[in-house]
Amino acid sequence: MVHELSHQWFGDSVTPRSWSDVWLNEGHATWYEELYAEETAHRPMEERMKAAYGASDRWREAGGPPARPKPPVPGQKISIFRPNIYDGAALALYALRQEIGRPAFERLERIWVQEHRDTTATTGDFVRLASAVAGRDLRGFLTAWLYGEKTPPMPGHPDWKPQPPPRTAPLTARR
Repeated sequence: MVHELSHQWFGDSVTPRSWSDVWLNEGHATWYEELYAEETAHRPMEERMKAAYGASDRWREAGGPPARPKPPVPGQKISIFRPNIYDGAALALYALRQEIGRPAFERLERIWVQEHRDTTATTGDFVRLASAVAGRDLRGFLTAWLYGEKTPPMPGHPDWKPQPPPRTAPLTARR
């Protein structure tokens, strides 16, 4: 329910300008769902984000990075709404919070919904605002997280490692 309520701000009030910006909706809604679970159900967000980090390269391979989702294959039932858009985007927000600190991140979130209320917004708008709030250029950092084919290192967690995609045996080896 928290996920859907979050869409009142991220999706309804601030609407993505294009489909590649949909991570702004789903990532934030997933982020606030996880934040609520941490604060009310004592489910540490760090554990969830570590698990997401482990799966992130697989999600990127299957569905593309959060701000550059792969289009669905004709006839394929799954659309662009895959884990990379939800959990992968929430993971990018976690990385941003790790990079700029909780107070700056919370300020960014408040300013984002205030400045873009009842309008459309882009990933570029978010990156510019994040840079302004942080007081430094975050384009390189956020480009890696939002457009990179591989998951970047997680700030503050040098021990976190992405898990490689499972390998399938060639047909001749399966016989």
